[in-house]
Amino acid sequence: MAIFMLSLAGLPPLAGFFGKFYLFSAAMRAGADHGLLWLVALALLGSFVSLYYYLAVLKAIFVDDPEPGTLNPEPLGSIRLDFLQRISLVLLAGLVLGLGLLPGGLVTMIASSLAPLP
Repeated sequence: MAIFMLSLAGLPPLAGFFGKFYLFSAAMRAGADHGLLWLVALALLGSFVSLYYYLAVLKAIFVDDPEPGTLNPEPLGSIRLDFLQRISLVLLAGLVLGLGLLPGGLVTMIASSLAPLP
């Protein structure tokens, strides 16, 4: 959960960081002089706000002790995942981390698909 939420927030070295980085850099290059600087500033502000809320959720999951009677009358036990669910989560988390650490292969494929046809 932490890997996926921090990737959504755009923290390096996760895949979400490079997605936001390329989006913001394309917006900066668009138009004259400073491009769409106002849009990049607004998007960065939105990213900081979302990071605050993602960290609040992660704090509630990993740090806070559940208090009986607040949200649920009885604390739940641990959630059991079967083998296929565990493998799926590990593969997807590895993919998010791998694309964040080594984005070159994916960026090359995307850039080659955007090249003009002869």
